[in-house]
Amino acid sequence: MALAEAGLLSVVVPVADDTDLAGIGVFAATPDDTNAIMDDHPGGRAGIFRYQTHPVRGFPEAWLPQYVQTAQAQ
Repeated sequence: MALAEAGLLSVVVPVADDTDLAGIGVFAATPDDTNAIMDDHPGGRAGIFRYQTHPVRGFPEAWLPQYVQTAQAQ
């Protein structure tokens, strides 16, 4: 997962219900930058997946457990 390794894709989760969505990704980028990333992605260029971008805000001190462990180790 090159986007995650580059620090651009923070979270990827599959959607487990019977919706038309396959998954949700949270990017560490603006909506415009995320659109550019996805437009350039091989899966997006090949029409394998569709995407929508929505700006979101996090809550102060809201971290995923792996990031908390990494931050505490530093």
